[in-house]
Amino acid sequence: MKNKLLQRAEALVKKPFAGWGAKRPEQTADRPEQETEEEYEENETVPANVLTGITPVVLSQGHLDVPEGTIEIGHRALEGRKDLISVSVPASVKSIGVRAFAECENLEQVVFHEGLERIEQNVFTGCSRLRSVVIPDSVTELTGWAFFHSGLTEPVRNVSGDKLYFCPEAAAGTEYAVPEGVRQIASRAFIELASLRRIRFPKTLESVCPLAFFECGLESAVIPAGVKMLGESVFYNCRELKSISLEGENDVVRSASAVFHAQGKTFLARVRCALPEGDPYWREPEFQALAQACGTGSAGAMEEMAGFFERKSQAAPETPFYIYAANFWRYRAYEHGSQTQRAWLEDWIEKNPGGRLPSVCLAEDLEGFADGLSLNALGFLFFDPDRDYNLNGTDSAGVVEAASYESEDGPDEDGFGREIYYDWWYLDDNLLPVPGADCLHSYSMIDRRISTVTRRFQKCHDIAAAAIRERRKAASGKGEAD
Repeated sequence: MKNKLLQRAEALVKKPFAGWGAKRPEQTADRPEQETEEEYEENETVPANVLTGITPVVLSQGHLDVPEGTIEIGHRALEGRKDLISVSVPASVKSIGVRAFAECENLEQVVFHEGLERIEQNVFTGCSRLRSVVIPDSVTELTGWAFFHSGLTEPVRNVSGDKLYFCPEAAAGTEYAVPEGVRQIASRAFIELASLRRIRFPKTLESVCPLAFFECGLESAVIPAGVKMLGESVFYNCRELKSISLEGENDVVRSASAVFHAQGKTFLARVRCALPEGDPYWREPEFQALAQACGTGSAGAMEEMAGFFERKSQAAPETPFYIYAANFWRYRAYEHGSQTQRAWLEDWIEKNPGGRLPSVCLAEDLEGFADGLSLNALGFLFFDPDRDYNLNGTDSAGVVEAASYESEDGPDEDGFGREIYYDWWYLDDNLLPVPGADCLHSYSMIDRRISTVTRRFQKCHDIAAAAIRERRKAASGKGEAD
């Protein structure tokens, strides 16, 4: 008999897939689930090195020393303990679960030690007397949700001081200066701070994680030149935000794209439109040759492709697909070094302040959901016209993960939902397959959690990434020689 936790997990992961076109979790930004807890049946044995809600706990004048050798403080382990005033967590503890100390309204002090790796959501929610916390440098998984609705009055940073995990309303005020020395601002570090109007970043800042400013009252922001990573939806639902600028950025197009990215949007506005009727130009040898040239990363070929669609649009202005496809290839040519298309885009931005350039099914990072025929018509010939594809967009290595529905299993004997299988590819940044990174056939989302399958996927990704690095290195060497 399966235990309740396993049954619940299967029910969640096997339910019908919402569709590849659904919003990403970081775009919907739902509140974290606060009702998660591990359930143990009466005949199950709780691991001795895990502190849970049924583990006997002895306090000494309100203080708890978590026993050395404990590796995990489980979900809700000490939730609601009004007699808990202080706690010391030993170096052996690697993980602290959801709401582990939530609603401990008299908790005043928590001492962590190096070795801790993960602190989950809402761990300190409702700890109204907790004023400050210092996080070990060893922690790799932590967001501001851990401290949401707590009594903190001091910003939460790590021991080294280079990571800002959370800034409470009491510390932020209407204008907050992130301390010098901070290199990273964590996801949801600033949550629902309606009074926060201005933010000043330090010169040391290098990365701002997705959703760092969540539903705040910010009116403007200047991103320092040293920031190398600006996460998606950094300023999620900051409705008063009027301007975002990148310090020292002279590229108007890149600046505009980064601003939209920080707000959870894309510069290229994907518009649904029908394919041209009675004009299967993508089957013509001339078009296919041009598409293949674009696949080499040639900015000149991409300019030609934009011109091809521009001429099509002039001949058939009633077909919006043509002009939107032209816009897409103008941006692609700009990204690959075309100064002509950069000038065209800068002129468009000047004439359309705050506007997004109408395009087709893919964003500027090649993220999107589209049928293979539309991708063929856009100039990407790898795709099967009879299948639908989800493209996750280029990652930091330039690799695009693509997936397409393959088959599914019906509900199992216990009545749980179906399991859906997909074919997977790791493509280069021109949406072409890489030799050696073969199609990963018929794997479900559940399969991908299996360690051997995970390694198989990682190997294919690494092969694609290595090929892209070599191609870029060769192109760079050729450019220097020229």
